[in-house]
Amino acid sequence: MILPALTVVPLPLPPDGVGRLLAFQGLTYPRFQALLTQSDPDVTGCAVCAWQDGQPAGLALVVWQDGQARLLSVMVPARLRRQGLGRALLTAAADQARAAGAATLTAQHNSRLKTLAAYSACLDACGWPPVELMLVREQAPARWAYDAAQTYARHHARLVRRGYAVTGWDAAAEGDLAQARALMPQALAPDGAVFDPFTTAEQDDPALSVLLYRGPDVCGWVKARWEPAPDGQPPTVVYYHTGWVRPDLARQGWLVMAMIDVSRRQADLAGPDTVTAYGTHGANLAMQGILSDRFGAFAERIDRLYRRTLPL
Repeated sequence: MILPALTVVPLPLPPDGVGRLLAFQGLTYPRFQALLTQSDPDVTGCAVCAWQDGQPAGLALVVWQDGQARLLSVMVPARLRRQGLGRALLTAAADQARAAGAATLTAQHNSRLKTLAAYSACLDACGWPPVELMLVREQAPARWAYDAAQTYARHHARLVRRGYAVTGWDAAAEGDLAQARALMPQALAPDGAVFDPFTTAEQDDPALSVLLYRGPDVCGWVKARWEPAPDGQPPTVVYYHTGWVRPDLARQGWLVMAMIDVSRRQADLAGPDTVTAYGTHGANLAMQGILSDRFGAFAERIDRLYRRTLPL
């Protein structure tokens, strides 16, 4: 096969160029299709397009900002795969990012990607470094907590005897919030970042976020926010994005019980069919263990987000 010529179209599209890439919409993910049909001044990058016999034959989308570039997608129709076109698109996308001053080009993918084998092989062939785990996420309808509460009832009772309790963030006294602030120097992620429960206060749901207690003392927290729903529909997914407990109570079940209690709280307040989602950083092995060993048995969906970064 003689590879088709590639055309580079700068993004954002100029107002008079809207509609120029409409034929390529089927070669990227729905969330990125607007880049091909609208002029978005907040996006800087390019579309690398391939045509064959007047038909779209491949597309790579890349954006860049502050010296870093991200590959949003690269797709080739099934009938044209295994002929080097994907590699050509990737190479051209990297060249464009480099010319724009980017030092790295990052590609992300989910473990549920249907074309994962072909995608990974294409990046391998272009010399991309090995994959790195970014995020582990698991989710299930909130009613999972009713079953889990029965499964872990004895352990829950033991923790209660030791002073375990949770209180909604919306009901926390100012003194309790001050205790949480005082704990922040101890609340360190594996990468050294602080699990700060206050930075996301405007996005979080205070009724579904909780403080953890041992007796009268705050010993941790779980923060929750509703994820936006598509097309103006009401949100149905609550993402519990931050959870922490004092180091002296770690690996004793306090965070597991809190996960069950906040999910049961969600089921009671928002409905058992709303979705509970938990996620943790790829470097947080302890939390990954909790998700796998405790929540995994109830999860209906498990996703892993991976990243590959190409130096330019």
